[in-house]
Amino acid sequence: MHGRRYTKHLLCACLAAGSALAATTSALPEARADDVGGWLSEWLWIDFKKPNKTHGFQIWADFHQRAWGTNNLFIFRPGVGYEVGHGVTLWAGYAFIPSLTAGTPDSNRFEHRIWEQAIITQKVKTVALQGRVRLEQRFRQDADGVGERLRIFGRAGFFFGAQTEWGWAVWDEVLFNLNTTPVWNEGFDQNRAFTGPFFQAKSGVRVEFGYMNYLVNRKDVGLYDSHVAMINLFFLVNPFRLPPKPSEPIPPPALPPARTSAPPRGQRDKHPRSHASWARCGRAARAGCRPPARRSGW
Repeated sequence: MHGRRYTKHLLCACLAAGSALAATTSALPEARADDVGGWLSEWLWIDFKKPNKTHGFQIWADFHQRAWGTNNLFIFRPGVGYEVGHGVTLWAGYAFIPSLTAGTPDSNRFEHRIWEQAIITQKVKTVALQGRVRLEQRFRQDADGVGERLRIFGRAGFFFGAQTEWGWAVWDEVLFNLNTTPVWNEGFDQNRAFTGPFFQAKSGVRVEFGYMNYLVNRKDVGLYDSHVAMINLFFLVNPFRLPPKPSEPIPPPALPPARTSAPPRGQRDKHPRSHASWARCGRAARAGCRPPARRSGW
């Protein structure tokens, strides 16, 4: 009970910190560019936690294809995590990010990252909450130094009802550079704000699509604003999940036992004919009447 309360407080603190950091973007100067793009991402989450257990290892892998203007960016990010209980999972992994520009192969960039993160998930009635804090160490082939970046993410999924699989998602992620390198400035880096409907299947598949405002602080042109159409596909797999038990058929009602012998003398039977015959026999015995003996020769 105390663990759940602690997790809720930690999740609220994470969401509040993300909101406070997102509010700081309002003080930034107006973006100089206005672009349109499309992002597609696939997330695979394999949970090795056994039934009725609160701890277990997990595997993470997400793939991204992003295009806006003449830029195309791809991300492959695997990782390994361990759920410590009460909805808290600790992760570490690697990411490879090639960034390609159409028509100018000399401007293509390749980035490698090492990342660590903590994820907190809770559900309050029909609202699914998630908070994530991630640290990244970034390496680029065309620049010296290691870039340190902090990412804070908060999501709220509002289901349209207790039994429905449809809902509406709102999430925001703020990214800050923690140091200065030849290609990244210290301070605000990006803000990603998304809203749109989602479908959450009981099998663990979730489809999320909608609009995202992408604001990035580029070192060459300053703030760069993009309007992005986004589709996210999530696949949660648990090899130890027990299949649902099939509903058992209702057995037919039991039949009354069949009578194999006549009831004992003096016991009334429920059958109307037997009851009448036993009643006549009882009245004759009380009246002292006996049938006359049959005489021979009559």
